[in-house]
Amino acid sequence: MRRFRRSTPAQTATEPVARSRADAYAQQLGSLAASYRNRPSLRVLYQIWDRPIYTIGGKHVITDALRLCGAENVFADLDTAAPAVTREAAVLRNPDLILVSAPPQAAAEWIAEWQRYPALGAVRDGKVVAYADDRMDRMGPSVIDAASSLCALIDRARRTSAGTPAGYPKP
Repeated sequence: MRRFRRSTPAQTATEPVARSRADAYAQQLGSLAASYRNRPSLRVLYQIWDRPIYTIGGKHVITDALRLCGAENVFADLDTAAPAVTREAAVLRNPDLILVSAPPQAAAEWIAEWQRYPALGAVRDGKVVAYADDRMDRMGPSVIDAASSLCALIDRARRTSAGTPAGYPKP
């Protein structure tokens, strides 16, 4: 997401306007980061396909968005943008939250498939949820708004824990 800010002025014919907009985007990103900086971290599997399972690697903009939200991509150690992983590898990483990024019917099927693994933390805690925001897939300013919706979803997952978790501001 930081790379977007740096490249915006060079991609437009009106550099002063572009710099102003880039500064506004940076302010939005800073505000999001400040909002979620001290929240308890969640380990997240972000699933983008099911058979085989495709996820996102550490250099993907979605991993940046997860960090911005105070979450950790369980496959951040992989350099590939969208690596295929086995279900067993995902189970071994034991995410706190599984986000399935798919249209509604596919998302429902993928979520049902995860229910076969009741010992998995995300399944046990009811934190296998659909997330579909086309803005996250478009590399432009709207990705910042998509990050905001992603952060809100992750924050709701934090709140579903029993009681108010330590380090989480009381409503």
